[in-house]
Amino acid sequence: MSGMLYPNTVQVRYRERDFQGCGGDPATLLQGTEWVLEDMAGRGLIDRSRITLVFGVDGQLSGRASCNSYVASYALTGETLQVSQAVTTRMACAPTLGQQETLFLALLQEVQRFTFSADGALLLDTADGRQLLARRAKAL
Repeated sequence: MSGMLYPNTVQVRYRERDFQGCGGDPATLLQGTEWVLEDMAGRGLIDRSRITLVFGVDGQLSGRASCNSYVASYALTGETLQVSQAVTTRMACAPTLGQQETLFLALLQEVQRFTFSADGALLLDTADGRQLLARRAKAL
């Protein structure tokens, strides 16, 4: 048993005994949607700024980091979620947006696991307890 979340519950009956466990690919819980960041380490976000995450089926993570776009790779291994250092575009940003972007990208690289809140928010946790909170983007 690991701490990793799985999309399915599996039940097996063997020699008159029932066994339960987890099944499916944990990455499918992250993929197939755009996640919009709402909070970063308890600091909130600058009004009308936008930070997004899109977990691709190819192990690529992309999105907006405030004023620049970014691309990184991600991997789910054992009980951890690992994110590589992101590559970004190089657009000029207002200083406060640039600081927010720098913090986001630093925290993203430190993420070690993911969970979901009771209301479905994605929680990305670092080893030192800081957290990124994101929700599924609303369909247009």
